[in-house]
Amino acid sequence: MTSIIDKASLFNGTTFSPTLQEAIYADILDTRCFFPDIFPYRYMYPGHAAVLLQGTVQIMIDNDECSLPLSMAIPPNYPFAPPITQIAVQPGFPLITSECLQPNGLVLTQFFYNWVPKVSTLAKFINEIVKHFSIKPPFTLKDAK
Repeated sequence: MTSIIDKASLFNGTTFSPTLQEAIYADILDTRCFFPDIFPYRYMYPGHAAVLLQGTVQIMIDNDECSLPLSMAIPPNYPFAPPITQIAVQPGFPLITSECLQPNGLVLTQFFYNWVPKVSTLAKFINEIVKHFSIKPPFTLKDAK
């Protein structure tokens, strides 16, 4: 498994308490056991640092496996709210929008997943995204190639 950013560097400058940092980092490590192509990053917005998870997961489109690029920001009120999730595609990429998917790639998970504070995990959350977009693909296989 590829090495990832250490906990101290990941959370440097964020507002997460040390206890929450420990819990989030453990959740990220567990998630990578199931989704090894998802990596944590520290991202600097103007005025504050954020924890991002980025990478790809595999979905099924027309019985073919296809990579779904995801970008997830851990919100400041985590674990009371799920990650803010976006399908990371280039502007103009033809996404198939729905009540769950905005034209800019923002995924509205509340329509297919009930996040339960302090119970839901990142791995379960991502697994539900995979299941949902394998049933309702966000793009065609032709556009994915």
